[in-house]
Amino acid sequence: MKLLMRFLLVVVVIYSCKKEEVAPETPETPETPLPEFELVKANAGLFKERNGHQVVGYMDKMWLIGGLTDDGIIGDVWSSGDGAEWSEVGIIGDKFEERSGHQVLTFSDKMWIIGGLKTDRITSLDDVWYSSNGSDWTSVVFEGTHFAGRYSHQSIVFKDKMWVIGGKYKEDIWSSSNGAKWDLIVENAPFGVLEKFQLVTDGDYMYVLSGTNGDDYFGNVWRSEDGVSWTKIVGNNDLLKRARSQVVYFDEQFWQIGGEFNNSPFEEVYVSDDGITWEKANVTGTLFSARFAHQTVVFDDTIWVIAGYDGENRLNEVWKKIK
Repeated sequence: MKLLMRFLLVVVVIYSCKKEEVAPETPETPETPLPEFELVKANAGLFKERNGHQVVGYMDKMWLIGGLTDDGIIGDVWSSGDGAEWSEVGIIGDKFEERSGHQVLTFSDKMWIIGGLKTDRITSLDDVWYSSNGSDWTSVVFEGTHFAGRYSHQSIVFKDKMWVIGGKYKEDIWSSSNGAKWDLIVENAPFGVLEKFQLVTDGDYMYVLSGTNGDDYFGNVWRSEDGVSWTKIVGNNDLLKRARSQVVYFDEQFWQIGGEFNNSPFEEVYVSDDGITWEKANVTGTLFSARFAHQTVVFDDTIWVIAGYDGENRLNEVWKKIK
């Protein structure tokens, strides 16, 4: 009996050693950034809940303009130096029409409003307005032809010009160095009709990301160094297949925040060093709720997430990435 027990013990030891030898090694997980966000201001005392608005940093403040509220499309202007206290800005003289799905840029020491959707939620605008203080606004008198009315488009400042790309039923690309004279750069962009996408720059290239043509959602990334020739560097990545997200370039990385697929909102944050390889950021602590049609802006050397729609309710809270 003792011999039998010793034999079985030896067999078990040998078998255990064999299992240990052939066990696959677990690959090391690369270190990824662990961003943390904090709620700066929730609801009380803020602007109306909204989505489809615009926020830009200008003259040491964040400026929020227009959007869609529960009461309809509006055209108010708010500013804040810290994201917690917001003041409505009184408009002096002529005022731009209420709008949603528009674009706001800072260029040539001014804020510029470009296009958007009118209060009837049918008619698109083809106008451009500018202001140096947020109170006095001037309507641009165009020189020659310019882009047709549009909304859900994207605009950006790149290589000393303002650019207008795509939008609802649109696939053209325009640029201007003064806001009055616009040049048609590409009539039919290679990415086709595209709306609710994102447009961002790292200084060397413009990048067109994600979006929809009204029927299909795309997870593509296109890149161009001149606005004329475009190269697809990512083809339908599921992580990017969404619309009405926000993408910013911050701290030498691309950050994609939120968005929707078939009106189901996302809360995830994805980061990329090159616009090609994307990974989910393991956010620590509390994270803002899922949302789309919000605004994400780089201001005061950090990332801010402002308002949006969570699929059921419009929001007006303000979050920021902890430095």
